[in-house]
Amino acid sequence: MRFVRLSPALLGLTLTGCMPSFRSPAQIFGNRPLPVIRAYGEGETRLETAETGNPAGPLVVFIHGTPGNWQSLLELMGDPALGKRALLVAVDRPGWGGSRPKSPLPSIAGQADALKPILDAHPANLPAVVVGHSYGGPVAAKLAMDEPGRVGALIMVAGSIDPEQEKTTWYQAVSRWPLIRSLVPRALRNADLEVAPMKEQLTAMLPGWSALLQPVTVIQGDRDKLVPPANADFAERVITRAPLRVIRLPGQGHFIPWENPAVITTAILDALPPAGTK
Repeated sequence: MRFVRLSPALLGLTLTGCMPSFRSPAQIFGNRPLPVIRAYGEGETRLETAETGNPAGPLVVFIHGTPGNWQSLLELMGDPALGKRALLVAVDRPGWGGSRPKSPLPSIAGQADALKPILDAHPANLPAVVVGHSYGGPVAAKLAMDEPGRVGALIMVAGSIDPEQEKTTWYQAVSRWPLIRSLVPRALRNADLEVAPMKEQLTAMLPGWSALLQPVTVIQGDRDKLVPPANADFAERVITRAPLRVIRLPGQGHFIPWENPAVITTAILDALPPAGTK
């Protein structure tokens, strides 16, 4: 294990305007210990995570969007109340941050499979609360669908989950032209590789929504220009058996983890089992 360092992988977020404000780990954690970096697997099949909080508490897994890395959810990782109650694990999804391989894995199902070693490694801290932002939303949902006994609650923040909302914009189409593509920063090219096949992959997930039984929280801003608010409407239509809470934030855009982290930490605290219980 090693202690966290400030990663340049956040450049992609900055280039897309996805980082409206940013504080370093040292600023967020102050005199508290910084998260520790842990690797699951070795060599070219390594999943890297940052871990902090209460080692005896229930597991909370944070899954970032695209582009990004675990530091995209740093404000949540550094919340003192969460750290006191739970073991907090933020991932670098395959293709991002310190995980290997460095090439993206453009598969929601494959991304969810890659996170299962985290659940394997913390059996005493299960069931887990799984939190996904943006592209991380459907990845978190697929993990909950696949692991109903080990994922106890699902929280999706501005999650891209409705296949009918996945439309190729004109600028995405232009960026895929070979000559233009060579000029696009690597982080954005990799993000597009993940986004391009989402409609088909989300369609394949449709039967899984009605099978969810865990409590589900959807947090969505009504001014989100990257993930349309209609994704929250979709959740209300397809999540028919699980307890569902939809939190709609007036005037809020896509960047809830930085602009309004308190609404997410409150939802996580509500999803955790009462202190002293499992």
